[in-house]
Amino acid sequence: MKVKITNAGKTGTVEFDPEKGVLVVDFPDKNDKEAVEKHLTTKRKFIIPVGGEYEDQTVEEFVIPTESQMYVELALCTLYTRTGIWVNWKESEGLLK
Repeated sequence: MKVKITNAGKTGTVEFDPEKGVLVVDFPDKNDKEAVEKHLTTKRKFIIPVGGEYEDQTVEEFVIPTESQMYVELALCTLYTRTGIWVNWKESEGLLK
């Protein structure tokens, strides 16, 4: 999986190999790169909906996003709100369907 990320006119990538569990963040700004790495490698609580009602949900508590591609993609959904760095989903490769 590979996604493009952007902040302040600078562009980089996040690559994740689900078979090896390897995450690589390439970004020209050191602070932004570290913020992305921290966001994607810090344990967090995921609430995953499994139905049409609010009560129909699965809670996966304290998962490190790099445990699976699904969690990396979910963590990338909140990257902007946590770091101010945009994910360009349109130019991404290998996303789950």
